Amino acid sequence: MKLCTRSPTRFMPLLKVHQSSRRHATCTQIAPADHGQLDQVEVYQHQLSLVSPVDTLRYILLNDMRPLLHQMNMRAIVKEAVPPPNPAVSFPINGQMLDPNEFRRLMAIKGFTKFHRKLMKEQMLRCQNPQDILRVVAVALQRKDTSLELAAMDLCLVRAFYRARETTTDHKIFGAINTVISRFRREGLPITRYFLAIGIKFAARSRSLPGMKRYLKLYRELGFVMPRNLFRAIIAKFSVGNNGYGEIRNGRWSRRDLLQVLLGFDDTPPGEEHHLGLFLDRSEWTQLHGWMVVLSRCKATDELWKEWLNI
Repeated sequence: MKLCTRSPTRFMPLLKVHQSSRRHATCTQIAPADHGQLDQVEVYQHQLSLVSPVDTLRYILLNDMRPLLHQMNMRAIVKEAVPPPNPAVSFPINGQMLDPNEFRRLMAIKGFTKFHRKLMKEQMLRCQNPQDILRVVAVALQRKDTSLELAAMDLCLVRAFYRARETTTDHKIFGAINTVISRFRREGLPITRYFLAIGIKFAARSRSLPGMKRYLKLYRELGFVMPRNLFRAIIAKFSVGNNGYGEIRNGRWSRRDLLQVLLGFDDTPPGEEHHLGLFLDRSEWTQLHGWMVVLSRCKATDELWKEWLNI
């Protein structure tokens, strides 16, 4: 098909107009008929020939996707990015603990932080006595990453020690808590106030003067603020006298030892006191009431008068 134009007659022999053979082209192209006058032909070609949008789109797509085309094995790349599935583990259906050798083998596998945390939690839920808890702690402390995860699972440890009261005495539980806290401090692991609080409670239950001294000092060194519930729980475990006011499951406190816990230890230098009276908030009536009650149990008349005069 020829295109008729109103161009001057002298340019007509130089141009030969025909339709493009490409299906997507919607414009006409100009082919030179004579190579003698190329300048005029190039001018008309520049004005009349249009670049197809399909060619432009194809060029953009090919240049943008070229890096992806060079990666022939995309499946291997995705497989490397996605973490492998957790190892298969099946706990006994009767609530028993996992076999110690199997638990040790699973904890030795590297690169499964969440799996290790879940495994330790499930194992501690099945602990029946302090020995079981210490086995879990010993396996977890063999590696740095699992040690940090164990230190963050303070509430799981607290629940495990409370459940162990059904099968053993408070003295054995207190000994296990001492072992765990000693290992934590030796490894440089953080000790939370929840786990330290259970150490103070079981020291009070066990009537242990060195335990109360140690944990009250540690509680003060770490800068923890004693909440009123913990203060009242400690007071409730101070049973003294023949009547045995307070908790008497493990006997009664000696009046002399209890006064040291309340008012100050004998071998503590001045300026380093860490007795229970330093944690008393006298603006809180529940704490002050418990404080007055325990002083009356110890028959500390002078201290009672001081408190009444300060009210």
